[in-house]
Amino acid sequence: MLTNGVGFEAHPQNTLARYTLPTPAHPTPRLRGFVIRDFGGLRVHPPTLVASTGVELPVAPGHSIIAPDMDDVYTRMYHTVVHNHLQQLIRVLGLHYSGKGWDVVRKHLDEAIPAGYELRAAWLGEGAPTVPGKCFMRMRMVG
Repeated sequence: MLTNGVGFEAHPQNTLARYTLPTPAHPTPRLRGFVIRDFGGLRVHPPTLVASTGVELPVAPGHSIIAPDMDDVYTRMYHTVVHNHLQQLIRVLGLHYSGKGWDVVRKHLDEAIPAGYELRAAWLGEGAPTVPGKCFMRMRMVG
């Protein structure tokens, strides 16, 4: 996400990681790429992808996976990683109300997001007390 401008819901139901096979010259498999099945959870910011890989995305402008800016990618990943996965794990472990679980999340995000990235300001900055998200109640009622 930070380097290539691509955010997706990476879980076993919709993502397959592709690795090289071990050989005597290269005994450790290397990650080659991903196969992503569910485009509903995918967001791509084309200028960032082109800048980092030189690859133009062969998708029509306005397609649902196209992010107009990196904030759109960050919002999708917040929903996927923080809200869907980490929040549920923190609650199951009983670390929500004490705040200890969120202290751990903030510590690791602080270590993982390099200084100067917009994501740091969007998720960890003083001026970002909230992150835009989906309305789950509306999703349940409409669905």
